[in-house]
Amino acid sequence: MAALPLNLRRRETLDQKTGRIQGLDALHPCWCQNASFLPFTEGDMADSMWVETLQLMNSDLKWLLGLCYDDFWNQVVYDSSVQIFLDSYLQRAPRNVTLKSRQLEKDVHKRVFLVYLRMSTHKETSECFMHGDAFGDVVYSNYLFDIPKMLDLCQLYSQGNKKLLKKMLANVFDKQPKYYKDLKASISALLKVLQSVSRDISLLSEGGINGLPDEEKICDYVLFLSDTASSLYTFIEIGSFVQQSFCEANVIPILISFYEDTYPLLQSLVKKLTFSKKAAFRQAKENWINLAHLLIQKCFIESSNKSYKGEDLLAICMTLLSSANFIRQLQRQYNLLDLVQLIL
Repeated sequence: MAALPLNLRRRETLDQKTGRIQGLDALHPCWCQNASFLPFTEGDMADSMWVETLQLMNSDLKWLLGLCYDDFWNQVVYDSSVQIFLDSYLQRAPRNVTLKSRQLEKDVHKRVFLVYLRMSTHKETSECFMHGDAFGDVVYSNYLFDIPKMLDLCQLYSQGNKKLLKKMLANVFDKQPKYYKDLKASISALLKVLQSVSRDISLLSEGGINGLPDEEKICDYVLFLSDTASSLYTFIEIGSFVQQSFCEANVIPILISFYEDTYPLLQSLVKKLTFSKKAAFRQAKENWINLAHLLIQKCFIESSNKSYKGEDLLAICMTLLSSANFIRQLQRQYNLLDLVQLIL
């Protein structure tokens, strides 16, 4: 007899009030075990208390991954401390966990990825699985994945895991099409954020506080723009299934204009800092150009949908004609003539 999917299975338990056996859904809060995952905070391996906390996190992750299929899903869905921990890790984890990192840091980093890998998989074996539509509803309604989390996953784990990340995210989008609508809303929200950032940087360039630049804000904007461009680049590169949403939003002229209008102002502010952020700013510039170049490739060179090649291409060309700063930086990083020939 074929096994039933988790979303249709039931389990029996003793009702403590009546003393009778009752049947409950296999995915139900009563099956969630008592656990208390700590939120992730940044720390230093030289700090013994932080190392001890990291050891507890690693132990909790090892326990979670060791649960059987049913128990794992009950835990990640109904244990709020699991989601608080995972969210905090994606937001605060160092973006440079490398071979030089301590083994404990690498273990935690790897196990967080394995948890997300398991949460993105609706079928582990012929006996441990959910129906695709039920899986889509579970991950979406319980916020196990959302667009910001996917961007963080790409930023944290793309190095060496691109194929696996693509498979994970493709399955989540395939089983829950609502994420496409969320992606469009996220792109729209991002463009509004860029407008706000551009205004703030313009105001900072006009004087700041008492005629002095707000150094903390300037550094935050440099890091924000660098991280945003890098995360989006990886997300678009990995997720060919989401590229159309970015192409349809016609974001390329906006990215070009943002670079042209805002980056020179930000560069002048960086020069006024009492400490050097030149390397970080240079990286932010390169990341922004990389992102724009990738979108041009995906929307106008590799795209199978030719409907974007008329008015949208004209809009990009018109924007480029008035964007000397962007063109100079693009030429430094890529062969502009080759790019134009490929587009045309």
